[in-house]
Amino acid sequence: MTKQSKTTATRINAAVAARKARIAAGLPAYRTPGEVATANPKSLRAALDAMCWECLGSGDDAGWKWGIGNCTSPQCSLFTLRPYQHKLGQPEEGVYIRGDK
Repeated sequence: MTKQSKTTATRINAAVAARKARIAAGLPAYRTPGEVATANPKSLRAALDAMCWECLGSGDDAGWKWGIGNCTSPQCSLFTLRPYQHKLGQPEEGVYIRGDK
């Protein structure tokens, strides 16, 4: 095993352990974009992701990634930089989007 693959394996093991600890503590398995941005305040990408996530309701809907990708606010200065633009179009089957019911 090379030094790089050992480092990668160590990072993966640490991530798996952190995920299990979050689940054991009763938290969601993955960090929200807001938590990611708080943990890494110098990351521009994390800040953009968190801003869009908060604007869309902080993950209230199961389809929040689809909602960000299909944002209908072109006047927003972050519109062209928003994440999940590859999710344009119809939401995945079974995903509830606010206002559908």
